[in-house]
Amino acid sequence: MAVVRPALFLYVETETPIRVWTGPKPYSLTSDPVDIVGGPYLNLALSSFPVLDRLVDDQAGEYDLTLSGIDPETIGLLDVPADISGARAHLGQLKFDTNWQPTGAVDWLTDLDAESVTWSLVQEEDGHSASVTLKLGSASTDRQSARLTNWSPIEQAILSPGDLAFEYVPSISIGTTRQYPA
Repeated sequence: MAVVRPALFLYVETETPIRVWTGPKPYSLTSDPVDIVGGPYLNLALSSFPVLDRLVDDQAGEYDLTLSGIDPETIGLLDVPADISGARAHLGQLKFDTNWQPTGAVDWLTDLDAESVTWSLVQEEDGHSASVTLKLGSASTDRQSARLTNWSPIEQAILSPGDLAFEYVPSISIGTTRQYPA
C-alpha cells in the first residue's frame, strides 16, 4: 500500500493573494478554479490547526490558524494586506506520495472568510518568540444561521430504543403549544 502524505493549502483572495501550505518547502501550483493564476505557496509549519472535519462541515463559526516561533525581525518584514478583513479564503488538500510527488489535483474543501491577523510577542527567560494568527470565519454557519435539522421518533428509536422523548415532535409545528407534563 502506498504511503500518502496529505498537505493543506490555504489561498486568501486579497489584492496580492496569500498562498501558504503545510509542506516542507515552497511549492508552486498551476492555475485552477480557485487560484485562477497559480503561483508559489510558502511553506508554513502551522503550530495549531482546527480539526479538519469541523472546518469542512461548518460545525463551528470561527477558526484560528497560528504560526509560532517567528523571530521579531521577521514580523517586521511581513506585510498584512489592507483588504484582509472579509477576504475570501479557500482551504484545500493535496495528497503526495512517499517521494513528495502529487497524486492528483488540490481538492478545495471549504470556503471561509478572513477576519483578522494578529501578532503576539512573548518574553521568556531564554529570549522571546513571536506568533502570527489568521482568524477565519465560516460564512455559512454561525449562531444566527445554524443548519436546520429534522428529528423524528423513528430516528430516536434507532439511536435509543424505548426512549419516547421525541414522540410528540411530529404533532408540533410553529405556533403550537403543549402543556407540560402532557
